[in-house]
Amino acid sequence: MVYTLAELARLTATELVGDGSFEVTALASLARATPTSLSFLSNDARRAELKN
Repeated sequence: MVYTLAELARLTATELVGDGSFEVTALASLARATPTSLSFLSNDARRAELKN
């Protein structure tokens, strides 16, 4: 299922700063994320896995 950032912000009652029309196509680990995936980083030790 595809969600825009605006939809995700509304569903989570959070403030969106930026382009709300960006489409997120998947949730993924940092290692498997694509440019349209959403990931979560909570440990600085894994920061090396971030890609542009």
